Amino acid sequence: LPIGRKLSAVVRLAVLIALGVGFLALFVTEIHNEIRRVDNESRVLSEIIADGAASPLRFDDARVADGLLASLRHHERVASALLLRPDGQVFAAYPAGVGGDAARVAVLRAAAESGHPGWSATHLVVAQGIESDGENLGRLIIEFDLHPVMGQFLAWFGYALFGLGGALLAASLLTRRMQAMIVEPVQRLAEVMREVGRHKRYDLRAPAGYADEVGELIAGFNGMLAEIATRDQELTLHRAQLES
Repeated sequence: LPIGRKLSAVVRLAVLIALGVGFLALFVTEIHNEIRRVDNESRVLSEIIADGAASPLRFDDARVADGLLASLRHHERVASALLLRPDGQVFAAYPAGVGGDAARVAVLRAAAESGHPGWSATHLVVAQGIESDGENLGRLIIEFDLHPVMGQFLAWFGYALFGLGGALLAASLLTRRMQAMIVEPVQRLAEVMREVGRHKRYDLRAPAGYADEVGELIAGFNGMLAEIATRDQELTLHRAQLES
């Protein structure tokens, strides 16, 4: 494999690893922060709604409870909500049709049974007990839609891939520049060395390089060829004198 390709592969691999690790760390951090934010927002909202639902439950005012849950429409992440009596019967629901869907109600109840937020890939279910003066008035269950959050994660992942592609493109341009400064002079030097080795052409010279270590190597090689050529001429002359 030519040295130019090796250098290009090393640079690209180094850029890929460095940026990959950086983007992964950033991506994981953003996911962690977003999950914490969603968890905090869901807890705060459920506590606010639960506080407001205490009076309707105590006075058995379903109309006020329905209006309270209907206010959740202003929160784009709220998919549904249930306000349950202490016996588990549905007292109010959002949207209105959810209370009559026995399968949906059962799923929400099951998700809230653990007492901890129920996380899934696309939804979060939060349950909040409702008490007043030590009396159990019921329970609030709110289901949050996490599709917008997943959309943000996918967008971040796309931006990371775009940035990684741009970095690899920049690395490719950089390696081309490096090849012109480092690799090409070495390749020309290698060509001259092969020509000298095959045909004993000590009069050949490698093109001068830049004022760096590679340039010094080329200059030293050319100087060595010049010395060999001079000694070869002296030996030829000495041999001719001996033969005469």
